[in-house]
Amino acid sequence: MTKKASIQRPYPPDFVRLKTLAYRLDLAERTVQDYVSTGILPGPTMCGNVKLWRWADIEAHLAKTDENDNDAPADIDEYDLGVMRLAKEKADDRAA
Repeated sequence: MTKKASIQRPYPPDFVRLKTLAYRLDLAERTVQDYVSTGILPGPTMCGNVKLWRWADIEAHLAKTDENDNDAPADIDEYDLGVMRLAKEKADDRAA
């Protein structure tokens, strides 16, 4: 039997849990939860009793935020904006 952690996918998953989302954004899980509650990031979708985020929605939301930094909440700092820009650049590179 193969362990889940040892499985290598040729593509990233379409839906991710909080731990994976935090890892992909290089943020703490608590920071992701704070960003969701303040509207910086979109909320999850429930699948049974599991919260899942659609990665395409995250990328689209980050791209929209990056296009108009004035829409970002006032309490977001330059570091967080930089993280969001980096995530968008990586997404753009993958799409190209």
